[in-house]
Amino acid sequence: MADSKKIITNGFVVTGDAQNHAGKLSLLLINDRIADIGKHTDILKHLYPDAEVIDAAGKVILPGFIDAHFSGESFLLHSFTLGHPRDKWKRVPSIRKAMEYVRETASLEELSSMYRLAYFAALRSGITTIAEFGMDHLDFSFRAAFDSMQRAELRGFLGLHNADQIEAARLISQPSIKFALVIENESDLTTYGLQSTIRTAKEHQWPIILHLGQTPEGSETIKRNFRTSIIQFYHEYRLFDLPVHIAHLVSFDDQDYDLLAKSKKPLIFSPNSILKKGTLIPPLGELSKHKIPFALGTDWGTPAPLENIRAYSSILQSLSLPAEKPFSLLALHTRNAAQALGIAAETGSIETGKKADLVFFDARDFRLHSTLSEDNPEMSLRLLLEEAGSRDVCDVIIHGEFYIRERHILTYAEEDLIRESDQLLKTVHARVAEKSVPPENPPSKILSINSFHQQPMADEDEEIPMEEGFRIVKKNLEKQDGDVPPIKRHAPELPNTTRRVFGDEEDI
Repeated sequence: MADSKKIITNGFVVTGDAQNHAGKLSLLLINDRIADIGKHTDILKHLYPDAEVIDAAGKVILPGFIDAHFSGESFLLHSFTLGHPRDKWKRVPSIRKAMEYVRETASLEELSSMYRLAYFAALRSGITTIAEFGMDHLDFSFRAAFDSMQRAELRGFLGLHNADQIEAARLISQPSIKFALVIENESDLTTYGLQSTIRTAKEHQWPIILHLGQTPEGSETIKRNFRTSIIQFYHEYRLFDLPVHIAHLVSFDDQDYDLLAKSKKPLIFSPNSILKKGTLIPPLGELSKHKIPFALGTDWGTPAPLENIRAYSSILQSLSLPAEKPFSLLALHTRNAAQALGIAAETGSIETGKKADLVFFDARDFRLHSTLSEDNPEMSLRLLLEEAGSRDVCDVIIHGEFYIRERHILTYAEEDLIRESDQLLKTVHARVAEKSVPPENPPSKILSINSFHQQPMADEDEEIPMEEGFRIVKKNLEKQDGDVPPIKRHAPELPNTTRRVFGDEEDI
């Protein structure tokens, strides 16, 4: 197969690297990598006469955004939770019913539609890599999320919550989608369970999503059960020596800051979600004082990196903390996020040798035209971060190929996404109102650009083995058509001594 070569010229490039390089720079992409930056276009054309030349005049080019923490079901559910603080969700019948339906009753087809909408929305916002938290309920929620992430062609991580999902992940070979083990429930966490998780993570070289301490009550549970703070708990079990994603921590003891600073692990938090859910803000001033890096994720709602960055700036202002510089703000959803997910060597900035993941903003509109000024790149980036939005994303390249071109998704019919959204909302609203909704004809699909191969899986009728320390969920699934094969199951019986690592997902 011939090499794919692209020369991108005339664009205003913000590399997002540690040196904050920016300006009118030509880019050479060969296959899925950035092969050269900055050479004059004529030189590149001479060296690579067969390359496709892409004129990016009037466009700002950034590294593809990285969403370090996302709950895909929130793309649908946030329309129910909007305007209600998180601690009140259990008291609102419509929220409770909607969540119960999505997390316990929805079909594989409905979940696939939900995740597909979420991930194409992420792609449309310039996100090229996403870390999906996933759900612990429903055997096929894993299958739906995996298939949908693959359909949208995103790079990413998918959280594994139980033995069924772990067994399925073991049998899948997909370079662009990695897996991560989830530790999320303070009340059910045991030493045995944690050690089992660490063994599994080391065996498969999977990172661990540390989702403890989202509330002060969760932090107090760890202190009560383990007589230490969450950060000290992580330190004592040497979790900082492993690839980990640290999300949502809001409570810290005085000695935690030095431990966290020495670990050099970025903390992932979600400003937009914090404001919408009314949850606690981490002690940003103290964390910054100890030079602890941050990374951003969506967590709850519609993925929108620029809006998330602006929410972070608003929180800083509300706390009377110094404003961040533009290049530091960009890093929250690019370089820092890549570091938080352990993939900084591959992506997160526009540098020679890294993956060719790029997002283009159309600045030809007079409202954004000043962002093309080369005289002051820092000011140009500040204007882009403050004035542009997801709707200004015009092109997205992942592993060297266009997936959005001139504002059009290339791998799925957008009218089908609209139809899926309408049907899904009707279904959930009807379930909340305890009505029935007639099914519609399934949408037509556009074939994805790349064809990925997976190892075959066995029939669903077989049983799944117990992974040491991990809970098994429902078994009696109906067979469903889908792009991801069903979860493989085996025959051995569970020993009576088997214990559970993760409890049921928090009932919110």
